[in-house]
Amino acid sequence: MFSEGQYRTESSGTPQDGGSSIEEWSLSFGGSYSFTKTIALSVTVPVLFRTMNQFDLSTTRSTNLGDVEAVAKFVLWRDRDFNSRHLFSLLGGIRFPTAPTQYDAQGQPLNTDIQAGPGSWWGIFGASYYGRLVGALSLYASAMAYVPTEGRQGLKPGVSGRGTLWLQLQPWNWLSVRVGSDARLEGVWHENGEVSPDTGGFIAFFSPAILISPATDWVIQVAAKVPVVNHLTGVHTEGTYASLSLVVDL
Repeated sequence: MFSEGQYRTESSGTPQDGGSSIEEWSLSFGGSYSFTKTIALSVTVPVLFRTMNQFDLSTTRSTNLGDVEAVAKFVLWRDRDFNSRHLFSLLGGIRFPTAPTQYDAQGQPLNTDIQAGPGSWWGIFGASYYGRLVGALSLYASAMAYVPTEGRQGLKPGVSGRGTLWLQLQPWNWLSVRVGSDARLEGVWHENGEVSPDTGGFIAFFSPAILISPATDWVIQVAAKVPVVNHLTGVHTEGTYASLSLVVDL
């Protein structure tokens, strides 16, 4: 099982078009279960705490369940059954529209930016590779595609492609250091058939992490994602992500 706390910021738009900034704290809980040596399933349940500050000086806050995600992993190839050094896997899953619509005091839906989810079903498809290189050095790479349906209030998210690449060095049993990159390429969103401004584009992050194992089967991870390439469409920026997570192998 695992849990993760994360903090991030995001802003889009200008004062002239009603732009806003988002500050988000999230808590995610989940677990993973291996049915066989080749098939495993993981489920993640997020809770989001969001504050939206608009350029007209208004502030909106929300606390809500996010969209639950379930992903299955099928190990397509491994170099050996025990203590494998190379694993190639296929990934597939669904992100469910579990985030409820939030309303203001007058019964009107809140701005889509403050909602914990767009109300879409997402198909998830991808592949991953893990390899133990030389000594205490290992590598992980993955590529994922998120394909959504139309959501609530005429909102249609864009198709998203995501990639991860990292190297990890484990000099001692209790300590690992990881460096790598996460990237996202996303299509523009549409609202009631019209292109939603300041959506879509490409962003890449430098992603360092430290992993500490204080006890057998316990791992604490302190990580960050620092934006280094920002080609998001229009007036749209994302800040640094910071996270703290705990994984326990039961």
